[in-house]
Amino acid sequence: MINQYNADQAVTATNEKNLSSKKGRVTATKIRESVQNPKNRTMILSKLKSIDMKPQAVAPFAKYLETVGQDDPVYPLVEIIADNVDYFWTHISEYIEYLTPDSIAAAQHIGKERRHINTRKASLDNSDYDLLLINLIVND
Repeated sequence: MINQYNADQAVTATNEKNLSSKKGRVTATKIRESVQNPKNRTMILSKLKSIDMKPQAVAPFAKYLETVGQDDPVYPLVEIIADNVDYFWTHISEYIEYLTPDSIAAAQHIGKERRHINTRKASLDNSDYDLLLINLIVND
């Protein structure tokens, strides 16, 4: 049973990894790093304010970009950010169609769902199990 459980978890882990693209993960990391850089803080906040985007929406948006594949219409934006995150921030108004409240809400939903995925494997040494034997006799 543990082997079957671990096999199922491996499939889940593979599927979850396939949800995120390598370039998408790079893009999300670059956004997080640029936001955390104190030198960029004032510029980023002013750019977000100029498009009426709340700063709290940046993290879910970055998480969403991890899931964007090459066939997604948002993929060109992922490539731009991966190549030059500063260009994205300075020209953010050109990408406002990707930063609408609906797309941010969808990004938050995807991020929440991905957090609930558990891919930990079981170990026989750390597992408890009970063996139940029963003999039922039914009299009519």
